[in-house]
Amino acid sequence: MTDHNLNLTSILTAIPRGIKESIDVIIITFMIGGAFGIIKETGILNLGVRTLVKQFQNNKLAIIFVLSAVFATITGFIGVPELALIYIPVLMPLLFSLGLDSMTAVAISLTATASGFAAAWSAPATVGIGHDLADLPLYSGMGLRVVTVVILTLISATYVMFYARKVLQDPTISPIV
Repeated sequence: MTDHNLNLTSILTAIPRGIKESIDVIIITFMIGGAFGIIKETGILNLGVRTLVKQFQNNKLAIIFVLSAVFATITGFIGVPELALIYIPVLMPLLFSLGLDSMTAVAISLTATASGFAAAWSAPATVGIGHDLADLPLYSGMGLRVVTVVILTLISATYVMFYARKVLQDPTISPIV
C-alpha cells in the first residue's frame, strides 16, 4: 500500500526519484535522439526524404501504411514505444513535402508504435519477462501476437489515412497551421 501523505520532502524529491527510476528510458531516448541528430547533420535524412517523396508523390496515402508497418514492426520487436517521439521530427519534413500536416505525422508515429507495443511478439521487457513470470514457454503464442499487430496496424493506419485524405482535399481543415 502506498502512502498518500504529501510532505515537503516527498514533493522536492519527486523529480530526482522519478529520474532515478526511469534512467534507462532517459538514456536510450537521448542516445537515439543524438543518433538522429548525427544522421540529420550528414544529410542522409534529407536524401531519404527526397527519395520517399519522389516514390510516393502519385500515391501519397500509401506512405501511411508503409511507415505504420515499419514503426509497428520495430516496436513489436524491441518493445520501446518511447521511440514514437523520435520519429515525429523525422516524419514532419517528409509529410509536409507530400502536402500533409504535422497531425498526420504524430498520428502515424503514435498509432503505429502503440499497435506494435500492444501485441508485441518479442519485446524482452514485456513478453520475455511476462512469460517467465507466468511459467510459459518463452515467446509462445507469437503467431497470434503477430496477427494481432498486423490487424491493429491496419486499423490504425486506415484511421490515419481517412484523416490525411481530408487534409489533402482541403488543407484548411487541419487543426495545426
